Amino acid sequence: MSGYITQKELKKLLKYDPLTGSIVWKVSFRNKINIGDTAGCLCSQGYRKIKLNQRVYAAHQLVWLYMTGVLHKGIDHIDQNKSNNTWANLRKASCIINGKNRKINTNNTSGFNGVCYITGRKKWKAQYRDGNKVVSLGLFLKKEDAISARKKANKEQNFHKNHGKTVI
Repeated sequence: MSGYITQKELKKLLKYDPLTGSIVWKVSFRNKINIGDTAGCLCSQGYRKIKLNQRVYAAHQLVWLYMTGVLHKGIDHIDQNKSNNTWANLRKASCIINGKNRKINTNNTSGFNGVCYITGRKKWKAQYRDGNKVVSLGLFLKKEDAISARKKANKEQNFHKNHGKTVI
């Protein structure tokens, strides 16, 4: 990716600890940043963002560059904690794979991802997303049956074991 920071440049500016996930400055800037200060800040979505050479990067992408030499955009936080940038908590993942490791939505009323109650039909619906399409698993009289159908689909479709849980 042209115009982006290189691993060599990154390692001159920042120090990363793979065990703690901490990223600190190795240089100081205009009395605002001192050597040893934590790099970047948490954004509203919970990710740490770091500005380097007039470009803002997600810290987990810089960690991947720091450790592998490749700036990769698709990185998943295994434990779903967006600010946990320990090396063991990060994995390369496509959008689809990343989506299979989502915590439960805040507006979920069933307590299980992909299961909701259809008031007009008085039934429970089970479904999952496969890329951009929604795959219906059917309508069920019992919530437990809808959850069972979704659990089965989670296994068959290789959803991460943390999917639908708040692991943080």
